[in-house]
Amino acid sequence: MFYLKHPAVYDPAWNLACEEVLLTHTDVECFMLWQNCKSVIIGRNQEAAAEVNLSLAKQMCIPVFRRITGGGAVFHDEGNLNFSFLCNNCQSCHFPMPHSFYSVILDALKPFHIKAVFNGRNDLTVSNRKISGSAMILRAGHILFHGTLLVHSNLE
Repeated sequence: MFYLKHPAVYDPAWNLACEEVLLTHTDVECFMLWQNCKSVIIGRNQEAAAEVNLSLAKQMCIPVFRRITGGGAVFHDEGNLNFSFLCNNCQSCHFPMPHSFYSVILDALKPFHIKAVFNGRNDLTVSNRKISGSAMILRAGHILFHGTLLVHSNLE
């Protein structure tokens, strides 16, 4: 597995498409870190109008995108770090379960003295406050596990 470094692209459409192409058209096993500009990303089974105030999003020029995985609606901006793990064969994948993927993230947070824990709902929390959510999809033996990590988002 390798770390995929691409140019600083904050375009949600490009980043989501990159994940999907790597999942469906390659046998790449990689880890990616990426960020998006202000946007709302909804899960594949969500109804946008039920999850997002679409008129307010339009007024504030915040685009709404749908990802290929399930899960809830998420606001992204440059203060939100996204991560993706792509494995090309579930049988040989080093990270078969969400807690295994999250162990890498937890280890990365330790040098910063961030005491995050995996809460069993596929989330990471610090002092019982959610800092990361995730979603996963399996397609033709390939796994995409991705998630968010709240770093310094503008909550206003």
